Amino acid sequence: MADIISWDKAIDRKVKSSDNKDLGEVDSITKDYIQAKEGTISKNNYYIPKYYLQGYDGDNLWVSLIKDEVKARFERRDPPDPSEFETPEYSQRKSAVIQQYPDFANTIPMHSSSTPAGTTTSQDMVGLPWEKVIDKKVKSSDNQDIGKVESISTYYTEVKDGRNHYYVAKHHIQGFDGHHLHASE
Repeated sequence: MADIISWDKAIDRKVKSSDNKDLGEVDSITKDYIQAKEGTISKNNYYIPKYYLQGYDGDNLWVSLIKDEVKARFERRDPPDPSEFETPEYSQRKSAVIQQYPDFANTIPMHSSSTPAGTTTSQDMVGLPWEKVIDKKVKSSDNQDIGKVESISTYYTEVKDGRNHYYVAKHHIQGFDGHHLHASE
């Protein structure tokens, strides 16, 4: 099995979310996103920004987001304008991916999907029991409450404070004391 595949070889490959749910198959690829189609009769179209892809395991492309998040953010009938992806969170994600995989624009790196969802992998920046921090409070570096952990992805934690959602990169989490996650910012 190769360590990488080119983007053109990803057409018709199955797409999986980080919570191991099917997102259909790759129908098309642009420089900005992949289009995955799910279903046979009534198809769901997901236009997923490329830098949310984690890699290829020999059979499937893996997305770093859970299925509910993909559905909420990227399910639509028509292709998006690439400017819709220009958020601080996505820019940070893109920079991290490019730093780790400089040729990501041309090839998809190998991804190991054998680790059960919610367990620590070598890709996690901090060796925490991530599955145990959902609903735990998050504190900033100046000990201010940020909110509670809503969900966990491969590279970040989603923190919710009322109606506000924050995406805190895992490498900004300094530790967990059993009650609170402590962020470095």
